[in-house]
Amino acid sequence: MHRRGFTLIELLVVIAIINILASQMLPALSTAREKGRQANCINNLKQFSLAIEMYRMDYNYDFPYWLSNLQPTYLGNSPKILRCLTDQNDGLLGHGFEEWNANASGNWSGCDIYGQSKAARNDNLGDGPTSNTPRNGSYLYMFNPDPAPDVVVVPEGLASGTSWRDYTLHMLTSSPYRGHTPAVRCLWHKNRTLGPVLNIASEDFGTYLSEYYDWTTSYR
Repeated sequence: MHRRGFTLIELLVVIAIINILASQMLPALSTAREKGRQANCINNLKQFSLAIEMYRMDYNYDFPYWLSNLQPTYLGNSPKILRCLTDQNDGLLGHGFEEWNANASGNWSGCDIYGQSKAARNDNLGDGPTSNTPRNGSYLYMFNPDPAPDVVVVPEGLASGTSWRDYTLHMLTSSPYRGHTPAVRCLWHKNRTLGPVLNIASEDFGTYLSEYYDWTTSYR
């Protein structure tokens, strides 16, 4: 019995159908992948919250100066927890939001960056790396001692050029939002227009979603 093979036209039709199906599936797969990265990031934020709380219990309820100060005692020694999977730079650009001084020019504000000197860095508390060997980090830790960028609105009672730390402590104790003030923020999902900013609150350590500037109006 003679078998008839595919004609060229039939083969082209099959290839075209496969291409159409693939083009419809890829965006869904990309979205699912990003949702998985966001879930991993939220898990990191929750681990930060537990580590910060344990640190504060050991250090007279003071906040650490850097997330890397929590290693290895409270967060273990793996550098991966300090990095968001959506950050394709492995933490080398810090939180990655250029308006808040995180770029390739060497001016990183509020970031744990390996090998970069920080005049205001203070590692006297905690067991983390020294100022000579900080870890790369993708997250903006709001209690760091770096000067806050000029674009950050300074609340009444604080001088221009105040540190992220003083700004956050002021908002935590003197603003109507108090415990809603973020302790750690991941900006990378927003940087790549794949989602909102992920935050962990300073007081109850609940996770919530927001914009860059207006963290007071959240999707929580």
